[in-house]
This record gives sequence, structure tokens and C-alpha cells, in this order.
Amino acid sequence: MRHLRQATGQITRSANDGIQAYRRVSQALAAEKAHVDADRAETERTRRELSRARARMLHALELASKRYPWAKPWEPDAKP
Repeated sequence: MRHLRQATGQITRSANDGIQAYRRVSQALAAEKAHVDADRAETERTRRELSRARARMLHALELASKRYPWAKPWEPDAKP
């Protein structure tokens, strides 16, 4: 049980860290995009990479949710 609690805590911390990082980068990209002299191509490349990173994190959470057969399956949102 101790290992399960530790693993669950690590998963939760990773997910929370990912959410906070995603939020900060999303806000920074929106602010950058609003600048007149912003490099639109670079902000779009960064947005796509951020989207891919989000999808990888959601995939990892989905895989982790299937490691506990007694838990209700987690249904991820549609891919961005």
C-alpha cells in the first residue's frame, strides 16, 4: 500500500506541475503573440510543441490509470 500511495503522489505531483507549466507557457505565448513585433512563426511552433507535450502528459496519465485495474478507467479529452 505504501508503494501505491507513493506512486499516486508522484503521479499527482507530476500532473499538477504539468498543469501549472502549461498554464504559464500558454499565458506567455498569448502575451508574446499580442506584441506587434512578435515572430508569429516562432510562437506558432512553440504552441504546437506545447500541444504535443500536453498530449504526451495526458497519454502518460492514461497509461498510469490502466495500471490499477480496480480503479475506474480515466477517459482523456480529445487530442488538441
